[in-house]
Amino acid sequence: MSMDYDAGQLTYLDALGIDVWVHREHLLAQAQAELPQSVQAIPQTIALGTVAPELTANASPAPVGAGFMAQATEALKAVVAPTVIATRNVNIPSAFEQQESLTPQQAPRFNLQFWCYSSGLWFVSCHNELLPEHHKFVHNLAQFVQGKRRRPRHVGIFSWPMIDSPNIDQGVEVAKKYLQQHMEQIQQLSPCSQLIALDNAAQWLPPQNLVSLGLDLSTCLARGDEKQRIWKILLEHRIL
Repeated sequence: MSMDYDAGQLTYLDALGIDVWVHREHLLAQAQAELPQSVQAIPQTIALGTVAPELTANASPAPVGAGFMAQATEALKAVVAPTVIATRNVNIPSAFEQQESLTPQQAPRFNLQFWCYSSGLWFVSCHNELLPEHHKFVHNLAQFVQGKRRRPRHVGIFSWPMIDSPNIDQGVEVAKKYLQQHMEQIQQLSPCSQLIALDNAAQWLPPQNLVSLGLDLSTCLARGDEKQRIWKILLEHRIL
């Protein structure tokens, strides 16, 4: 018997015990039409939870009329279901966690002004927006300490960060490393024997031969008692 029957008719004839010959082209077309429906049913089954093995064992077998389609559906479940379940169990980091891991250390921002004299005396300030009056005060202080007027061999600024880039580590330790290299270069031009820190510059300078006056340049210009305090500190360290 060779005619074109749909799935329902084939099931009915099979229940009556009537053998039906189906063309191979018709069987393949039917399989392609029904496969997408089976695939769509798989995620719903997974969302409800994995079926217990004992329930699967006791489940009723597929109808005889299903034939090739029932076997194809079961084979597809065996391949697709484990893959979907494994994907659900993968611990994928959230976007916030990924952003935190990529966030670089915030770079400090400071400027260090150097006045380096041939006597080996260095003055370093981190005062912002230095004015000519500030430079004049440092020169007068250097003349007072050295005993005579001398022009500095080097006057320059070290600024950090050198390059504004969020992709480069420019944290505190990196800043101190490059500052040390900068000071070593100045040493070749004007060797340092005594380092005097003005303002809050001491936090960035090496402790060797360092004297921190703990002053503010603008305050020193306006207050006489501040100058007396500086003079006492210089006497205590035997710099005068």
